[in-house]
Amino acid sequence: MKKILTPTLALIIAGGLVAGIALARPATSDEPDLAQPAAATTAAPGFLNAPPAGEQTGDTATITIVDFGFDSPITVAPGQTVTVVNGDGTSHTATADGGAFDTGTIAGGGTTTITAPTQPGTYSFFCAIHPSMRGELVVQG
Repeated sequence: MKKILTPTLALIIAGGLVAGIALARPATSDEPDLAQPAAATTAAPGFLNAPPAGEQTGDTATITIVDFGFDSPITVAPGQTVTVVNGDGTSHTATADGGAFDTGTIAGGGTTTITAPTQPGTYSFFCAIHPSMRGELVVQG
């Protein structure tokens, strides 16, 4: 049987080696002791700190992707900045049916921004990776 070292497997092995080395050497006074559990923190991952689903704040609005779905419809002003937060552990896109916008691939846990179309209307969008995921962006103004 032929054994193949894939890039993913190589990263996993390298990460394990680095973690093992960090745990094996004693911590200096100015770095944390990795053998001890870290203190609990109230800071949440970035996507959890985003405005609530579909909420507009100032000049930005947020579309959140979670559980393979978009929180939509969301209403924005023409040309408004829209933050797209991927709260899933897998990659997604937010791609307008007519090509008015496309986030490109957003890695799991990642965030990107788009500019809303300048023409008022309802813009249906989907995930190009998971086409059953659908949403709507409503541009009013």
